[in-house]
Amino acid sequence: MSLARRTLIPTAAALLLAAPAHAQNLIANGSFETPGLQGTVALFGGGSTIGGPTPGTRWTVLGTDVAVLRDDYNEGFNGVGSWPAAEGRQFADLTGTGGGNSANGIEQVVGTTVGNRYRLDFQLGRALSSFTGSPFYSAIPRLDLQIDGGARIQFTNDASTPIGSVNWRPFVFEFTAANAQTTVRFFRGDGGASPSLVGLDAVSLTDITATSAVIPEPSTYALLGTGLGALGLASRRRRRAVG
Repeated sequence: MSLARRTLIPTAAALLLAAPAHAQNLIANGSFETPGLQGTVALFGGGSTIGGPTPGTRWTVLGTDVAVLRDDYNEGFNGVGSWPAAEGRQFADLTGTGGGNSANGIEQVVGTTVGNRYRLDFQLGRALSSFTGSPFYSAIPRLDLQIDGGARIQFTNDASTPIGSVNWRPFVFEFTAANAQTTVRFFRGDGGASPSLVGLDAVSLTDITATSAVIPEPSTYALLGTGLGALGLASRRRRRAVG
């Protein structure tokens, strides 16, 4: 094997590794898998946390309380027997114990770079009762998003299927960071007394600006192609010389 070939292969591999497969998620416990529930549902009171033991690894509960449900939860007696999560096995329900508390919610503070553009992904869940005319799980869930104490922006899930289960609808919101630390808050947005699910799951926050900065330019891929072409040419010449 020639010296040219030994040095070219690591160079080509390095160029391929320059493009990240996934952008870093700045949100901790975005799928609410921590703590793992001992039962199928748990309530977390206002001021308590959901997630790890230290700041930066957990959510803080706002308002009265919120719930975390596991996918084997069952309310067949109210017409909803299937409770799949959007991601993993657990998800948050911002209605908590019910009632009309629109202050119920969660927040997390994340480190950001001033002036950078960020993308927030999340899914909003709606439970649909199979009982016609039931007062339970018939209302359209409304979820409010607030960034750094700004105006609350509302999202809704008006899906009509599947009956007797939970429908998840994905949303994307982009913003430019104004501070070195950004507070992301989600609230129950309906404020009504109708028992419903305001499900939240699969929350992720990525730095679009930083991610774009490390994606190789087209010229990088051109250089990779040139290198691979040179490798092939060298291999053909060596075969002719041996022959």
